Amino acid sequence: MPRIATAVLTLVIGTAGCSDHSNHSDRAAEPLTVRSLPWVAAEETRLVDSLGREIAIRGINARVEGLFDVTFDDGRLALEPIPAFSGEDARDMVRLGFNVLRLPVNWSGMEPHEGEFSEAYFERLDQVIDLASAAGLYVLLDFHQDAWSKEIGEDGAPLWAIVPPPVQLLEGPLDDLAARRVSPQVRNAF
Repeated sequence: MPRIATAVLTLVIGTAGCSDHSNHSDRAAEPLTVRSLPWVAAEETRLVDSLGREIAIRGINARVEGLFDVTFDDGRLALEPIPAFSGEDARDMVRLGFNVLRLPVNWSGMEPHEGEFSEAYFERLDQVIDLASAAGLYVLLDFHQDAWSKEIGEDGAPLWAIVPPPVQLLEGPLDDLAARRVSPQVRNAF
């Protein structure tokens, strides 16, 4: 399983793009430089780095193509266009004063078929985290869903995890989100 899948599944907030499978104690032993992103931990109600300094987070949300899962493999129209993400985007975020990227990820992208995890999805996640890290951004993974699933609402759960199964699959464009959020299919799924 890719290294980021482990972080995703254990809900760990850590530095963006660790280049190996190091844990907190390994990171604390690494020399800190001006460009370092020290490991962050929660202490009661504060976030602190490995030197004990309180971290003030200034974050921005970015839905990223290949991670924010609103496309379909069966010919249905995508719900909405999702922008690509580049190293320049990450550097622009830092230039604007941000130090955290809130990155929405979807279960439907991770596990599109029951018990089958998408290596391509986790590779893309690694790429985005590496771009953010290189620019000096921490990454907060957001297990995101709106209106339960792209299949019946906006994003979140895969089709196989909708119980009871939907009577109608939806597609884009996403110009009726308010109605989708309160639809019988979405209410039943919740």
